Amino acid sequence: MVHAIEAFTSRLRANPLSDLLAEATRELGADVTEAVLEEAGTHYLDAWTPHIVHDAEAVPTLTALRARGLRIGLLSNTHWPPAYHEHFLERDGLATLIDARAYTSEMAFMKPHPEAFRHRCAR
Repeated sequence: MVHAIEAFTSRLRANPLSDLLAEATRELGADVTEAVLEEAGTHYLDAWTPHIVHDAEAVPTLTALRARGLRIGLLSNTHWPPAYHEHFLERDGLATLIDARAYTSEMAFMKPHPEAFRHRCAR
């Protein structure tokens, strides 16, 4: 069983957007970054904006947890840049309620690989 878990988690490499675009560029033999990110003046990430909605109970829940003296951390599996996520945390009033944040786009591995959690805990 331990071997099966290790085999599974060893494949959990993080995939930042920059890596995905670089791989597509290599495979296609053409720079796709500009086309994907800025085609027709529309930023790729902007297409996701209407779909990013935090739970309505997030602010009251995190506020109550902090009132009890708990520190709040966020570990997100993502290939998007951290600034993109930070924008939505700010927009929805969550940024000041989360003490520490980490995004797998800045790590070698993603959840549930133990290294993702070790990275978060080390911060």
